[in-house]
Amino acid sequence: MRTRDTRSNSGPPASSGSRSRRPRRPAVSAEWVTTQILAPGALRFLDDEGRGIVLSAVETGGRPGDLANLWPEDIVLDAPVPYIEVRDKYDPPGKRRRIPLVGVALGVFRKHPEGFPRYRGNDAALRALQSKVRRKLFPVGTHGLYSLRRCFAARLKDGGLESGLVAILLGHECAWQPLGLELSLEWQRYRLLRIALPFDPAIV
Repeated sequence: MRTRDTRSNSGPPASSGSRSRRPRRPAVSAEWVTTQILAPGALRFLDDEGRGIVLSAVETGGRPGDLANLWPEDIVLDAPVPYIEVRDKYDPPGKRRRIPLVGVALGVFRKHPEGFPRYRGNDAALRALQSKVRRKLFPVGTHGLYSLRRCFAARLKDGGLESGLVAILLGHECAWQPLGLELSLEWQRYRLLRIALPFDPAIV
C-alpha cells in the first residue's frame, strides 16, 4: 500500500516559514493568461510535468504546492464530475477540498492521472520551476506562478460566482461552512464552465 510522505506536502516555504510573510503575488489578467500561458508553444521551455502544474493552476486556482503534491488517489477522473482533492499545509488535519476539473485542467489530469511525481515532495524542484516561470513568463518582478491563483480568484468574482463558492474553491473559510452547507460538484462545475478560458488541446 502506498503511504503518503507527510514530511513535505507543500510548495516552497516562505523565508520565515510563516504564511503571513510570503510575498503577495498580484494577479495577471485573463487576457494575459490566454495569450501568454495558453498560447501554443508558450511553455515549451518547461518539462512535461512542470507544464502540467502551470496549466492546471489556470482553472483550479491551486497553489503550486497543492498541485505538485497531489497523489494518484487525489485525482478522480472516473466520477460523473472529475475532480482533484486538495489539502495544503495551512489546512487543519483532515480538511480537504474538491475542485471540479474543467477546461485545460481536465486535459492536464487526463494526461497526468498519476500527478507530478518529479515534483511531489521535492521542494527544490518546485522552487526551481517557480523561479524559471518568473524569469521567462511574467511581466514584472512581483508576479509569479502564484499570480495564476490570484487571476483565478478574480475571474470567479468577475464572473459573478457566489462569494461562498469562491471561498470553497480557494480553500478559504466562509459563512456556509459552520452551517454544514455544501454545493454539489455538479453545480460547481456548471459555474466554473462559465468562466473557463479557451485553449488548444495540443498545448497539454
